[in-house]
Amino acid sequence: LAAARRAADLAPREARPHEVLGDAAARAGDVASARKAYRDALRLDPGNAQVRARLDRIDSRGRPAPVTRPPSARRPAVRPARFGLGQRTALWLLVRRVATWLAVGSFLLLIAGLPSPSPLLVWVGLGLVLFVLGLAAHGWLGLPPGARAGIAVLRRAEPLIVTCAVLLAVALLALAGWTLALAFGSRDMQLLNVGLAGSGISLGLAWLGLWRLKLRTR
Repeated sequence: LAAARRAADLAPREARPHEVLGDAAARAGDVASARKAYRDALRLDPGNAQVRARLDRIDSRGRPAPVTRPPSARRPAVRPARFGLGQRTALWLLVRRVATWLAVGSFLLLIAGLPSPSPLLVWVGLGLVLFVLGLAAHGWLGLPPGARAGIAVLRRAEPLIVTCAVLLAVALLALAGWTLALAFGSRDMQLLNVGLAGSGISLGLAWLGLWRLKLRTR
């Protein structure tokens, strides 16, 4: 609109700049400026039927129709994915995968540490902790849209997943604590038993959650 006004000021005796100014003002919703520009264009070019028709349209309606995008150019509204059956299944599969590796690894460490754990198991325990953390992070980032729900949504939709997450966190901390204690010379296996129990319970709950989802789809 500013450029059209500048063009009309530079060529006041030419009809075309006033016509362009009228079109720009009409699109911007400036009815008064559009009417004046069209009248100036008709004064300089009285035989211009297109300008006269546009002026008559403005005078009859009082305001030009708003310029809208064609339907093909409109972008559909992006709705957030809902927390449905697919999202629940993906979360339960992730819980089962993490719980399985943590339970199996803890059990093997427990068997290998009887009757007295070797200091070499420190590296095995550390590797297991890092592997489970990487597995959980990779699985979480690979979840489908809508599955990375917050605590409030999970507590309302699948509270058992929250319970499993807490148990797995306790089990992983227990495994890390046992590994650290073993590195400092401790031979106690209680923390490893806690890790095995937490991951084992989480694994059982994961199977239960998947079984319940399977019943819903029948």
